Formats: sequence, structure tokens, C-alpha cells
Amino acid sequence: MRTRPALAPLLSLLAASLLAGCAPGGDAGEVDDAAEDGKADGLTANAKVVYLNFGGGTIAHGDCNDATASCSSMVLYDQTPIPAFDASPYGARSTIVNKIVADVRRYYAGLDVRFTTTRPASGDYRMVMIGGKSLDSLGVWVLGRSYLDCGGGNGRAIAFVAPKHDSRPTPDASFDLLAPYDPLSGFRPAPEIQEWDEPLTEIPRAIAHELGHTFGLIHTVGFSASNPSPADIMCEEAACRSESAFSFHDREMGVDAGQGHCDDSGVQSSLGLLQIAIGVAK
Repeated sequence: MRTRPALAPLLSLLAASLLAGCAPGGDAGEVDDAAEDGKADGLTANAKVVYLNFGGGTIAHGDCNDATASCSSMVLYDQTPIPAFDASPYGARSTIVNKIVADVRRYYAGLDVRFTTTRPASGDYRMVMIGGKSLDSLGVWVLGRSYLDCGGGNGRAIAFVAPKHDSRPTPDASFDLLAPYDPLSGFRPAPEIQEWDEPLTEIPRAIAHELGHTFGLIHTVGFSASNPSPADIMCEEAACRSESAFSFHDREMGVDAGQGHCDDSGVQSSLGLLQIAIGVAK
């Protein structure tokens, strides 16, 4: 459990399933230069819906995990602003958003899930907030964050992907001022705050990974998660992260027992579980 800055209530990171129905936060509006949202061939009338929010908005803090109400217990403040996705480090906005959406759809190809960049007017949908810095919105230094939802029963889950970082330590971090600064594992601040952006290829992988948690997937580990290439999207080990291609593996892999689990099997077929939680496109 991590603590919040002084002006914010305690952030609970232990719940795997949360109550919904909190008051909605404001929305900064959808991007109008994003990828086509049309229904993909083969999807059924019961397809799961995922709203990829590149336009930013305000997420209310509460005992909830509800995309339709823009409410999550993960955010820092009563009304937490999430900036719109900044495509400028990568290229033309429409081109970059189109590429990210296309890559996420490719990772979930063959599954009964529809991705949209326009907020649905009704019904259940998951939402991924894409933009900003995780320290500003979540109080932790990560690329992505979401709750593990065993079985994927919460069709309104929210996930966060924050492509921007800087050299501030986390609010509760201890660090060695004499140690070399390592943005992957260390928290020593640089003499001046430096800002950087995740590589473009990491963004769709992170979106697919965090969505995987909302459908009941946990982190995979070991040789079978990284070999043969491409690596399993749910694997966070160095051997997997060094790969340039990723997919949801359709074979049993070891799992990270320290992360929590949904059963006692000690193994996971990432694609197999997605086929159960989402369904297969016809």
C-alpha cells in the first residue's frame, strides 16, 4: 500500500473488485482525428467494448472502478485531471493515434471485442485513459496501471497508460543520492527534472497489457513466456521486454505468484483465458 501526497486520501491498491456508481467526472471530449471506430468483421452483438480515450478528462476518486461514471479508486485526488495524449514526440496526431489503435486491435484479433475512440453513449464499456504522467495522476511511477479482475466480470473497468515520465522520485520513495539514476528501477532524482516519453511501440503493448488485467490475466514469467518469439504481452521480465514483437500466448506459462492470482494452478494461457473472458469472434 502506498500513501498519497498530504492533500489526498489514502490510495488503496489491494482491491481486485470495486463498487461502481460514483458521480461522473468531467470529460475533455474525444479526439476527432482518431482511427475508424466501425464494427470489425466477425464481432457478435455481445462483443465487449473498450473505449480508448486519447482526449483526456477528469476521473473522480471514490470506492469504484467505473468507466461510465469516470470514477476510480486509483487516482490521487477527488477530481484528478488526465491530460490528453501528446502525440508530438512521435509525429502527426492522426497518424500516431491510428497506429496505436491498429496495433491494439491486432493484439486482440480473433476475440469478440470492439475498440472505439468515441465514448459510447450507453451500455457497459471499459476505458483506457491514455496520457500524462502516472506520478501526477496515480502517485506511482509506472507506464500502466489497472486492477486485476478475476474472470473479467467488471465490464466498466478503467485502466491507465501514462506515456510521459520525469525524474521526480515517488512521494514515499527512499533513495541513495550517490547511486546512479536508473529510470527503470531507481528513484534518485537527477539534478534537474528531466522529462522523457515512452517509445511509441511500448504504448499499444501497455494498453493491451493493462486491459489484460481487466479480463483476469496476471503477469507471466519464465522461458515459455519469452520463447519462442514473440513474447507474451503479460510478461514483464527483462527477457520479454527486450523483445520487439508481442502477442497473447496460447500455451501454459508460469505466473508471478507475488502479484496475486485468480486460481492455484500456477500457470496461465493468456490467449486461452481471454477467449473465455471475452469470447471468440465469429
